[in-house]
Amino acid sequence: EDVASSASITFLILFLLVNFALIRMRKTRPDMERPFRAPWVPWLQYLTIAIQIGLAVHLATLSPIAWVVTIVWLGLGVLVYKMYGATHEAAKEQDTILLEETVAAREYSVLLPVASESAARRLAQLGALFAQANHGELFALNVVRVPHQLGVIDGRAFLRQGRPILEEVISVGREFDVPVRTMIRLGRDIGDSIISAAQERNANLLLLGWPGYTHSRKQAFGTIIDLISKNPPCDLAVTRFRRALQPKRILVPVSGGPNARMALEIAITQAESLERNGSDGVEVVALNLALGVSQEDTAALKKQRQEIIEHLDIAGWPIKIRVEPAQDVVKDILRVAADFDQIVIGASEERLLEQSLFGSIPQRVAEEATTTVIMVKRHDMVKFGLRRWLMGRKK
Repeated sequence: EDVASSASITFLILFLLVNFALIRMRKTRPDMERPFRAPWVPWLQYLTIAIQIGLAVHLATLSPIAWVVTIVWLGLGVLVYKMYGATHEAAKEQDTILLEETVAAREYSVLLPVASESAARRLAQLGALFAQANHGELFALNVVRVPHQLGVIDGRAFLRQGRPILEEVISVGREFDVPVRTMIRLGRDIGDSIISAAQERNANLLLLGWPGYTHSRKQAFGTIIDLISKNPPCDLAVTRFRRALQPKRILVPVSGGPNARMALEIAITQAESLERNGSDGVEVVALNLALGVSQEDTAALKKQRQEIIEHLDIAGWPIKIRVEPAQDVVKDILRVAADFDQIVIGASEERLLEQSLFGSIPQRVAEEATTTVIMVKRHDMVKFGLRRWLMGRKK
């Protein structure tokens, strides 16, 4: 009877953990493919957990020795896992590089995580402009997420599907005369694999594409971009493509934010590179909005224009500076942007308990604009180093 009660308690604990894992994974991995979805999450699971705890407590009153046996078995299991299982599993979880080819190593590297041929071409065409301007390389990365049912090494069967995607980036590199480094990497988590590749290969700029939507309300841009955007391993640019044509006019909304200068640098670099590749003069306009200032108050507008030049230290830059009165920042940016082909906007300054990864204004602009939007965020060595240290401590 005691042995049967101990086995029942063990199974109750097992099913309790299953219900807890289901609730947890709905929050942490909402985009995971699920052949079956449990109904009424999380309320049905909360009810089930409460019933299982009640049954386990009831068994303790019937057979106290059963709980002692269960605790001893669980303790032995944890001990064996710590001694052997954890280290063995960690070795299995490390990323595996299936393929890496380097044509010509360059100091400046633009990292392009690519998952499809169509997306790879558009991202590569944009990335090639920055690589060309900095005499650098394109670093095309295809990460294959290996299901937990397989070992990472067993994922070699996925090599064939990544090669055509990388070939698309290589063809763009030839068009722009930019060398292309390629890598196919196997890993459990795509976001972590991208971060590791950026850090290991010293990437300078990371370009990500965003379709403009996410499958979860609790995620701003999706699991991968959300993870990387919190503390990017290098300078980051997230692009929502709207128009296939090369831009003729680029709008850069600026204020006193920490990433405004980077947004201007990205826009100017792109414009100059396009001109070198045969495009007519590409115009870059810095837009600063004066809240609560009327159009007739020219003195206030001129003063604000001079302040933004001095604050960002952009005197003499090849840009036009436009200061306009505004009532609603997002609506007025979108109004002005109607005459432009592209918007480049820096992440706004983070505040306490800020939920948006780029700030609410850049995110809303990216969601509502009818033109291509590039959101940029400067790499912060202190924040990134602290994040990696904390992740290492957790492991």
